[in-house]
Amino acid sequence: VEQLVLAPIPTTDGDKPNNESMTQCIYRRIRWFRSGSIRELVALAKDKTDDTKLRPLLPYNYAVGVNGGIDFITTTLRIGVEKYIGNQEAVGLMPTRALVSLDIRNMFNAISRHQLRDIIKADFPLLEAFVDSLYEQPGTTRIKMTDGTWRDIAVQEGFSQGCPLCPILAAIVLVHILRQVDTVLKNKAATRQKSDSDDGMGSITAMMAYVDDANFLVPLRHQSIHTRTTESPVVPHVCLSE
Repeated sequence: VEQLVLAPIPTTDGDKPNNESMTQCIYRRIRWFRSGSIRELVALAKDKTDDTKLRPLLPYNYAVGVNGGIDFITTTLRIGVEKYIGNQEAVGLMPTRALVSLDIRNMFNAISRHQLRDIIKADFPLLEAFVDSLYEQPGTTRIKMTDGTWRDIAVQEGFSQGCPLCPILAAIVLVHILRQVDTVLKNKAATRQKSDSDDGMGSITAMMAYVDDANFLVPLRHQSIHTRTTESPVVPHVCLSE
């Protein structure tokens, strides 16, 4: 999707669209696809049952190559919340973890095309030529003004609107970040006492993402802080250990 066209579709008979005008508008959008890109997209779609090329997204992102990925995430997090939070509170203890959910704002439009291509080149070389054909050059959005003229706006960064690969590419970029975060968190877990951890492995942070949404079960550190009030000389203080 190298060029996006925004134009009003003429209508007749009230709110019913004029079929001929709509067909012409759709045709104008389709013909801007490069025929080579269409063939590659079709080939990729036919190959979608082979998830081996996208398995490196696991165990961080479950949006691609996983049947029922969103159900797997919600079930896993629900069990984790029950174990580390609910069960602890039920017996009068402080939770050992907190659930942190992040929805990355406007991720599709904020991703650097240059960084995307570098990640694809390093991690998914089979997709390099195809992704370059889409994002090596700036895209263009054409807007039809009220006076009938057209205005072109260059799209330097982010995914093109309507690109069918947006979710997959976003997942690939997020995994690139989460993989580095996971390394740091596991190194921190390795420094903790295994016997004092809630999982016997130093309280390793659990992270699971779906496209651009990331969820973490982060271990907590509890401390006792003395206050100046006579009624509560000691109150629990909880903070994220990560």
